[in-house]
Amino acid sequence: LINHLERLGREWGLSARRLPVDGGDDNLLLTCEVSADAPWLLFESHVDTVSIAGMTVDPLIVKADGDRLYARGTCDTKGLKDYAQQENRTYNAGLLFALDEEAQMTGAQSFANGALKEFLPNLIGLVVGEPTLMRPVVTHNGVMRWTTKTKGVAAHSADPSKGKSAISPMVRVIDALETRYAPTVTKSNPLTGK
Repeated sequence: LINHLERLGREWGLSARRLPVDGGDDNLLLTCEVSADAPWLLFESHVDTVSIAGMTVDPLIVKADGDRLYARGTCDTKGLKDYAQQENRTYNAGLLFALDEEAQMTGAQSFANGALKEFLPNLIGLVVGEPTLMRPVVTHNGVMRWTTKTKGVAAHSADPSKGKSAISPMVRVIDALETRYAPTVTKSNPLTGK
């Protein structure tokens, strides 16, 4: 898919650049630069999808119903090709095709930790094309993920005294996160709440 999108982007006159992601794959960044001083507006769309098994509409056939389209990908980012062909462009525009959104978000994380810095401080917005019931999401409380491990010692049920539970210390970790840590980081935002 990245190869196909890269070829299309170049055919449309856009600059195309592959951005390596840990694991050996690449994100793809298509850009239309008006000038070095113009503000940047970036769009992000992921190239992986969830399974189509069990869907109630055929996701591979576009169906129009009034002013709505139904099919796989109809609500994601579109339009950079048309924008690049307009005469009066105000903004530099870019479209990131990111890998691995449905699982670990390695593509978006790689972009945020690397190439995104190139667009600062001229970046005026980054639009993530995801379905939102036609209501724009203009802020986000953020996400923090980590892995916590507790260790135990396996033992045969004939002599459990030789073992050590990994569950008991994890219960204490979860309790500490809920009672001591979470209350210190919960802030209120006028748009998103706590």
